[in-house]
Amino acid sequence: MTFQVLSAAQRDYVRAARWYLEDQQTPQSAERFAREVNRIFTEIKQDPNRYPPKHRGLRAWPLMKFPFFVIYRLKGDAIAIASIKHKARDAGYLERLR
Repeated sequence: MTFQVLSAAQRDYVRAARWYLEDQQTPQSAERFAREVNRIFTEIKQDPNRYPPKHRGLRAWPLMKFPFFVIYRLKGDAIAIASIKHKARDAGYLERLR
């Protein structure tokens, strides 16, 4: 199975990590966020069907320690990470996935 993080998801990740680093002024928070995202990436690779497809085939996998979802799509034998969305700030986007 192939695994790809799309550019929009990369931007979302950088934006969130930068917020934890700069606005929270805690490199530890940014590091924990990075570890949690990577842990979820590993879980998605191991069990991509855990969460059902929603709007346009997108799936939302929640981060357990941060208020974000990893949004991804399965197509054939490929996993594409589409975005990383905040549960509150991106509520409208996430609502469409329900």
